[in-house]
Amino acid sequence: MNRKENADSGSLQSAAGENPSEAYSEGCECAGYRNKLWEKLKTGNKVYGFSVNFPAPPMIECIAPGWDYVWLDGQHGLMGYQELLSLSIAARAAQVSVIIRSPGHDFSVLGPLMDLCPQGLMVPMVNNEEEAKEIAACLQFPPKGRRSFWNTRMIQLAGDAYYKEKTTLVIAQIETSEGVRNVDGIVGTEGIDVLMYGPADLGLSYGLKPGSSRKEYACMAHAAEEVVRAARAAGKYSMFIAGDVQEARELEEMGADIIVCGSDYGFLKESAGRTLAELENSKRLHSARND
Repeated sequence: MNRKENADSGSLQSAAGENPSEAYSEGCECAGYRNKLWEKLKTGNKVYGFSVNFPAPPMIECIAPGWDYVWLDGQHGLMGYQELLSLSIAARAAQVSVIIRSPGHDFSVLGPLMDLCPQGLMVPMVNNEEEAKEIAACLQFPPKGRRSFWNTRMIQLAGDAYYKEKTTLVIAQIETSEGVRNVDGIVGTEGIDVLMYGPADLGLSYGLKPGSSRKEYACMAHAAEEVVRAARAAGKYSMFIAGDVQEARELEEMGADIIVCGSDYGFLKESAGRTLAELENSKRLHSARND
């Protein structure tokens, strides 16, 4: 969906004898189901979330409220389909949007993940326009694609006419030098809504360490700039990972729209480490006083 277009511009009214070629449109709402993440982006807001690696729904209920979204990592996280469903249900209870990362491009994988009714679906390692078109075809219903219809969760949340509206943001990860060269073709593909800068594999693609800094290497800086430029030129969105609040602010200024600001793993490790350090310091102070 073009960020410059009105959310209602492509909405359809059900009518007898409608042209099948017009039976699919893009928007943020379907039968009362609203993609609040998309709505925020369309009104020019930045959105913030964190990644989830552990299959622990109560953790989502505990720490997710107040964030815009959680990013459920179905590629590298410790979770399968059933855990992704449970985490999605917990996120809905916490009133936060869900982005799910697929482990690959396969039709047999992408369809079931879309049926979990996420607000965003991220696809890794998108390298060229041809791959982008195939991904878009897997995720759109006829006549624009070949996604299969029917899922009880989708019907429960969005109604049985959900096939008429594209209500999920499709995020293409740019993680190779080839992907950087082809960003315009990728983001220009109908059905691709967001480009995500993937620093770990992108660093490896350039012969560097995973996650090499764009501040230290010109090739990484160029890749980041290309992601933002291409997304904006196409009227679409860009997504980045911030290492801390300062970097989040820098990414905002650079033009990023969707910002990942941490992870469940990182939050736990940081909090536990800080408490342990305080305890150790307290022990030293107590020991010094007794001496």
